[in-house]
Amino acid sequence: MLTRDVNNMRDYFGQYAPDLLVTHYAEEIWDLFEHGNLHPNVKLTGEFAESNVDADIATMMRIIEHAKEEEDDRKERERMARDGEF
Repeated sequence: MLTRDVNNMRDYFGQYAPDLLVTHYAEEIWDLFEHGNLHPNVKLTGEFAESNVDADIATMMRIIEHAKEEEDDRKERERMARDGEF
């Protein structure tokens, strides 16, 4: 929603100040937030460099699968404890 709302404001005000149309405030704000650098006194530039690094989907899928297996194991231990199956 942040990106949508900020970009909507950019597009609206960009009708009257066309220089705004080439800014990337939403992405800049989100990046600052993700890295813990967003605070009331930060000076925004409207500039943001997109990452060109491809996501490692295979690794992410392995991490997700491992987390699912751990959760299944935890649920099984919980079920066994509840049912008295030690």
